[in-house]
Amino acid sequence: MRVETAFPGGSDLSVTGPTLTLEDGAGAAVESAAGGALSRLVSSSGSYRLRVSSGSPGFRAAYVVTVYLVDATAPVVVSTTLPAEGSATSELVHGWTMDWSEELDPATARNGSNHELRRSLNDVFGDGEDVVIPVVATYGSGVQVAISVEGPLQPGRYRFTTGTGVRDRSGNGLASPVVREFEVVGMAGFVTETTFNNTAAQATPMGPGGAGLVEGPPGLWTVLGRGRLSDASDVDYYGFAALAGDALVVGVETVGNPTSSQLYYRVDGPTGSYVTDFYATSVNGWGQRGPMTVSRDGLHTLRVSRNYDYFGEYRFRLNLLRGGLQSEGDTRLNDAPGTPSGVAYALVGGLLQARVAGAISTGDGPDHFRLGDLTEGTTVRLSLDLAPGSTLAGRLAIVLADGSVVAAASAEEATLEFQVPAGGGSYGARVTADSGAGLMAQYVLAISMGDERPPSVSSVSLPSEGSTTTALLSAFTVTFDEEMDPATVNGGAHVEVRSSANDVFGDADDVVYAAAGSGYAGGQSATFVIPDGPLQPGRYRLTLGTGLRDRAGNALATAVTRTFAIVPVPGFVSENRSNNTASTATALGSQGGWDGSWRASAAVGVGSSPYDIATADLDGDGNADLVTANINSGNASILYGNGDGTFGAAVSLPCDSGPIGVAVGDVNGDGQTDVAVVNHYSSRASIHLGQGARAWAAPTSVTTGTNPRNVRMADLDGDGRMEVLVA
Repeated sequence: MRVETAFPGGSDLSVTGPTLTLEDGAGAAVESAAGGALSRLVSSSGSYRLRVSSGSPGFRAAYVVTVYLVDATAPVVVSTTLPAEGSATSELVHGWTMDWSEELDPATARNGSNHELRRSLNDVFGDGEDVVIPVVATYGSGVQVAISVEGPLQPGRYRFTTGTGVRDRSGNGLASPVVREFEVVGMAGFVTETTFNNTAAQATPMGPGGAGLVEGPPGLWTVLGRGRLSDASDVDYYGFAALAGDALVVGVETVGNPTSSQLYYRVDGPTGSYVTDFYATSVNGWGQRGPMTVSRDGLHTLRVSRNYDYFGEYRFRLNLLRGGLQSEGDTRLNDAPGTPSGVAYALVGGLLQARVAGAISTGDGPDHFRLGDLTEGTTVRLSLDLAPGSTLAGRLAIVLADGSVVAAASAEEATLEFQVPAGGGSYGARVTADSGAGLMAQYVLAISMGDERPPSVSSVSLPSEGSTTTALLSAFTVTFDEEMDPATVNGGAHVEVRSSANDVFGDADDVVYAAAGSGYAGGQSATFVIPDGPLQPGRYRLTLGTGLRDRAGNALATAVTRTFAIVPVPGFVSENRSNNTASTATALGSQGGWDGSWRASAAVGVGSSPYDIATADLDGDGNADLVTANINSGNASILYGNGDGTFGAAVSLPCDSGPIGVAVGDVNGDGQTDVAVVNHYSSRASIHLGQGARAWAAPTSVTTGTNPRNVRMADLDGDGRMEVLVA
């Protein structure tokens, strides 16, 4: 390389010239020369820069520098991220990089004709059987070229060639083509993302016709898939066949579970109908969702798309559960003994049995399953069956509700048996991963429980035997010594509450109350509701019949009875049995004279928006009459009473604008009752003088203060005539 400097007229550097220093990429000086000229033969490849300096810097220290580079050395490829020559890889290859010995001519580096990727269908490259795969070369400056393909590359043998058309900036071409042959192999047990699968119509088939699921253990159908998102706009679809009634479970992970690798997943049914969507449970990319019940036979799709900017490999597991096999549910929800997965047990040959599929993902804790409230002598048997290819080294245990271990299998044992000791208790089954947690750590847990002991009643929340209470009872709780069969508890057929009027239960005068279990699903306590209660004062007998059975089908050995009495609280009226409508209202008194109770009366129409009301005997017939001030109709309405709680049709008295208040009294001392109405909008009072026989003189209008709201009458001066007071 040679460097020369020139100086514009008047430059302060024209006499001495600047100092030129050649530095390497780290800033270390390689050679320095004063006077504005430098020449150097570069002895090692690398990145270089030129520094121009002067001992007399200033505004007039101007210069022009010219650099001459003479390069006759051909560029070479220093390294590449392609698989090694002749090697095989199971990685998902979407692209690779090539590092060069020097900077390249961008036009030649980016030219697609200078790069070629072939896939051989018969292990012989260059014949008519090859498939040429388009590549895109990206390069701007520096020494690295990025090559990308519409991928990932499918399993097969490949040859990549970069030709001699690639040149450096001095025009030196690659001395000979760079050739790399390698093989892409699939990962055992996994379906690899196909090249074009960014629409549902192009979904990667999970086996022929999407039916690539494999059964094992019985009822657990599994298929595994893997892919890679190439950029933020990339989405991948996978197609699988499912049957109506299948329980679908989806497990997911990202390779290495890096931070912020969580992806977004969506499942659609036939014709694109939405089934579910979810993000991976962990921000590190792993998790499990399900079970979701499939509603229609046909081809379903799983869609994978970005959440964070993670573009590495992802893997997933699709499970279809059939034949009554249950699922542990969403991962991490059953990590603690206090939040076990619920299990539905079936009574088969006198044994409670269930099979549950689960998996212990990366970062997932032990899986817990509810056995229930078990009675003394119950025998529990657990067995662990691994799915084909499962990585799990699992261990079985039986724990109490607080997590205390009461029985545990060794690492080599796939079964565990336990008998519940005296006192019984609440128990759960636990599956722990000694090693091998991850996407493929699948298992099926089989549970069998034998119980030949009949259940017993521990307590009833009703009054104690033979006692008396004033409580209003419309529900009660029965506690058993173990879990019961919900079907026998909730039906109400095996629980009876009856009252007797003559202290003899079972004869014709008994009244039977309905008593039904209120949504009992498990546990030792069941609440029974009396829908036609509360229980009325009297003597009662509760009977818990032998139709009540535990989950193993054992019935109460004998019926359980409880007798008690209910008495009213003195001075109070007790709610009757059916008072949920106005017509069946509880009467607050007996028939006859007024005793503080009320009854409904028919409505009578008056003017618009009645605002105030007054009462008096307006016509002298001894019956109370009503008068209302109607603010929106400009009148007052008189309702003459009939003496029996009913009234005749309204009689209208004209007023000014906005009648808002009304008062009654004798304002002129003639012995007749008069009516005074104040009018809010007109700020006047209307005085109606009574003339007897229900006749009224024309109103007199009197000015008041602004916007009056109320009116009263009183004899303020003791002259026997009423004065009218307006507010």
